[in-house]
Amino acid sequence: MVGLALVPLLALGLVVGAILAVPGHEAGAASNNFVTMPDGVQIAIKVRLPDHYQPGRTYPTLFEMSGSESRQTSGRSNAEHVIVHASARGAGASGGEIDRSSYKRAEDGEFIIDQYIVLQPWSNGDVAIRSARTAPSPA
Repeated sequence: MVGLALVPLLALGLVVGAILAVPGHEAGAASNNFVTMPDGVQIAIKVRLPDHYQPGRTYPTLFEMSGSESRQTSGRSNAEHVIVHASARGAGASGGEIDRSSYKRAEDGEFIIDQYIVLQPWSNGDVAIRSARTAPSPA
C-alpha cells in the first residue's frame, strides 16, 4: 500500500502541512492550486476535470509530475478521468529547490496521491501514474 510509508509520520503528528482543496471550477477547466508537503514546501498542481464532469460523481485520476511546465493539462481531452499534473520542487510555480533525486520526487508524489487526490470529492480512489519525462539539464 502506497500510504504505509507515511503512517509513522501521521501517527507522530509530524505532518503539519495544510492540504488545500480544489475550489469549485468548470468541467474541463484546469485549476491551479498548491499542496503543502510535510516539510512546508508548496508543490504546484493543475487539476483538470473530465470534459463532461458531473458534480457528485467520482472519477479515476491520472497523475503526473514533471520538472517542467511544458506539460499542460489544458487542451487534453479526457472523457472519463481527472488529470492532476504536479510541478516538481523548484520547477514551475512549485517552491523549494530543484532536486533531481527520484527519491524526493517519489515522496512528494506519494504525498499528493495519499493526502490530496484520494481525499477530493471527485476522486473514486483509483490513481494511475503516467511518466512525465523531462529533458536532462546541463551539468
